[in-house]
Amino acid sequence: MIKPFKILAFALFLTIISCNNSEKSEDIILEDEHTMEAVKETKFNAQNVFNSLPDRKLILGLIDENKIEYNPDFLNDP
Repeated sequence: MIKPFKILAFALFLTIISCNNSEKSEDIILEDEHTMEAVKETKFNAQNVFNSLPDRKLILGLIDENKIEYNPDFLNDP
């Protein structure tokens, strides 16, 4: 009965000791900040793409004005 308790206590002790490396935690914080900046920049770039697309009413109006007919050859291959 005492032996499993000693093994568990030793494993807990090793876990606590291994978690005290402050140098690694600083690296993780810096990586998180860098990752967050990259995510923000990606969201900003994606938003710019969507903001640069014309309004669909404008597109439909141009199609109607120029009497462009539907051509499935212009579509992307799914």
